[in-house]
Amino acid sequence: MPMSGRASQRCTETHHELCPLGVLTPEGHLAGYLQIPGEIFHRFRTDLENDTWPADTYDFILISRGKLSQQKDRGNVNPEALVDAEAITLEKSFFADRPKDTALQGIGFDQQRYDSEKPWCIYNVMLVELKDGIAYRLGVGKVHIDAWAQALPKKRIVELG
Repeated sequence: MPMSGRASQRCTETHHELCPLGVLTPEGHLAGYLQIPGEIFHRFRTDLENDTWPADTYDFILISRGKLSQQKDRGNVNPEALVDAEAITLEKSFFADRPKDTALQGIGFDQQRYDSEKPWCIYNVMLVELKDGIAYRLGVGKVHIDAWAQALPKKRIVELG
């Protein structure tokens, strides 16, 4: 999944301990976000602005499944019983009655494109940089499970450094 140059205005050249970075689909939909160190954010922003993004250098690793903090309890649904293959929607959805820009609500993805009412709809992910076959953590974040599935991820074994 490509990353966007969209970031919080709080992350500037002089104030950048930890910066939020949007994760976009190839169609430009906000699929999630990452929290990355400021120096990495500024490196990414420069690469994105100059169209010098290095191919096959970065990747995402799925860590776990979670729910939105504001989601109400869904009753007796056991998250372990939610089989990903049954919960994921590969079709492109559209929820016109929901807000598109959810940054102020802390959702982190386009609610018009992805179902925010789906139980346990978030994957916790890690952004890694690949160097000589070793994956080094750059940041962590959240991506909607449908966006993850629609990116057609591949399973593989990685060595973390």
